[in-house]
Amino acid sequence: MHTEEQDTTIPSNWFFNVHDNTKQGPDGKPLSIACGPIQTIDSTTAFAKLNPVQPSSATPTPNPSGDLTTLKTTTTTSTQSTTEGLTTLHLDPNAHTLTIQAIVFHAPPNIPLVMHIHGDGSCSGSILYMLQATSDDAGNAYGSMTFSQDANGNPIPTTIPNNWFFNVHDTTRQAADGKPLSIACGPVEVADSSGLTAHALLDPVQPDQTTSPLKTAPVTKAPSTQSTTLGLTVLYLNSAAHTLNVLAHIVGAPPNTPLNMDIHGKGSCTGPTLFMLQTISDNTGNATAIMPFDDQQDTTIPNNWFFNVDNIAKQGPDGKPQSIACGPILAPGPVGLAQLSPAS
Repeated sequence: MHTEEQDTTIPSNWFFNVHDNTKQGPDGKPLSIACGPIQTIDSTTAFAKLNPVQPSSATPTPNPSGDLTTLKTTTTTSTQSTTEGLTTLHLDPNAHTLTIQAIVFHAPPNIPLVMHIHGDGSCSGSILYMLQATSDDAGNAYGSMTFSQDANGNPIPTTIPNNWFFNVHDTTRQAADGKPLSIACGPVEVADSSGLTAHALLDPVQPDQTTSPLKTAPVTKAPSTQSTTLGLTVLYLNSAAHTLNVLAHIVGAPPNTPLNMDIHGKGSCTGPTLFMLQTISDNTGNATAIMPFDDQQDTTIPNNWFFNVDNIAKQGPDGKPQSIACGPILAPGPVGLAQLSPAS
C-alpha cells in the first residue's frame, strides 16, 4: 500500500487500473480488465474514464523511469468512433481572411489530428483549408487558424459557401483509400443572411462507413424567427470532492446577448433548475462558459438531466426567458456530454 506523503498535486502520469484477482495475466500478476489515464480538473481534483483491457494486451510495460505511462499504448479500445465536435467559421470581408476554430471531444487520446474544410458538398470533397492539433489525455483537442487563401492559392470567398464540410482525421490510422482515417465530420451551416459566420456540428464517422455520414448539402436554414443555436456541453463529476465542472460552447446564438445556461432535472428541458451558468454571446453569436459547482449529493451524473440555453432578452410563452437550445446529457459515468439542438 502506497502512503501518500510526497505529492502536493496530482501528477499527470497516473493511471487507474482494475484487476481480476481470480485470473492471471501473462506476467503472472492478477489480470488487468480495465484501465484509464487520470485526468486532472485542477491541481487537487481528477477523474479517470476506464476502458476495457483485453487479455492479449493486459500486461503494462514500465518505462525506464518506472511509471506505467505506456499503459495507454497497450489498452485495447473500441474501433468504433465516438468523436464529436463543434467548429465555428468567421469570414472578415475587410481583411479578406477566414478564421476557423474547432473543438473536438472523444478522439483517441494523445494523437495528432488533421482537420479539413472540404468542398463539393461532401466529407470527402476537395480539401480547401487544413488545421492540425493533438488530442490530450482525455481525447479532447482544440485548433484555431486564420487563412488568407485556400489550399490551392485561391482568395477567400466573399461569403461562406453552403457546400462545405468539416472533417477530422486520425493521422495514426489509414482508411481504405490510403488517406488518414476520418473519425468525425459534419456540414458547415451558415448562421445568418450575411454569409460571414457559420458552424459545423461534427458526428462520429465509423471505420466501416464507405460514404460520409452526411453527403448531401446542408439543409436550408430555418427562417430567422426560429432559433439557430447549437452547442456542446461537457460535465466532469468528482463525487469524492463533491464538485461538478461544466464546460459549454455555444454557436449561432443572438449576438451580444446575455444567456442563461441551466442543467434541468426530471428528464426535460423544462424540469427543475439544478445548476445555472451565465454568459454573454460575442458579436458572432458564439459563447463559452466554464463553471465549477458544489455537488454534495450526486455520485454519478443522473441519466435524466438536460442542458438548456435561454435568451434573457426575450420572453417565452410561459413568461420566462426564451429557450433557444437544449439537449439531453448523456453520461457514461463521471463524464457527461450534451449535444444542443435549436429549441422550437
